[in-house]
Amino acid sequence: MNIDTTPNSSHLQLNRLAAFSDGEAAYDEIFHQGVNIIRGANGSGKSTIADFIFFLLGGDVSAWKDEAALCQYVIGEVSLNGEIITLRRDITKTSRQPMYVYYGPFESARSAPFDKWQVYPFQRSKSKESFSQLIFKILKLPEVRSDTDSNITLHQLLRLMYVDQLSPAQSLMRAEGFDSPLIREAAGNLLLGVYDDSLLKDEFELRQRLKEKESASEQIDNITELLRDSGLEIDGV
Repeated sequence: MNIDTTPNSSHLQLNRLAAFSDGEAAYDEIFHQGVNIIRGANGSGKSTIADFIFFLLGGDVSAWKDEAALCQYVIGEVSLNGEIITLRRDITKTSRQPMYVYYGPFESARSAPFDKWQVYPFQRSKSKESFSQLIFKILKLPEVRSDTDSNITLHQLLRLMYVDQLSPAQSLMRAEGFDSPLIREAAGNLLLGVYDDSLLKDEFELRQRLKEKESASEQIDNITELLRDSGLEIDGV
């Protein structure tokens, strides 16, 4: 399973995915280069596997299906621009779970002591970069600033999820309404390799100035209405 972006030749490949329950693998699959097909009857767990992939790579999931909630954590080996690392995230009902990162392959990670793993939070802080920032840096992707002065996250890039050919079109995109159309467009442009940081900044600046203009116009209208009610003459109105 691959994600490619241009023009930076960024490449992400999922090599292996496993979900564990009480120390035993409830699901363990090795993926190969090229097209990988997850198939099965309705209710067999295809969308649960898609949720595991989404979550492992940085998506935010808290409303787990009953079967998925029986697992304690998901772990997977990925190749980021040729660098092999292993990721792990705990499956809980709490959102914004951190990511544990081991710089090495899956098999080595499974036997590695805890102090060999590095923990990265979902959201960056003054003292610690987020796991989105880490993976963006390894992939040589630019940090995209949003209109709230926060970085676009892996969650925002990963929401487009292909499940199966019979899924209705609306299920292919995780339905979440917290992002503005401008941010969604920026995330799409980043994946397509046509992201323009200066253009995005200009669009943010323009939108902020339009908001300020609208606010100033409302204040002027309120003041004008107040003066009219007082009986005073107002020049130019």
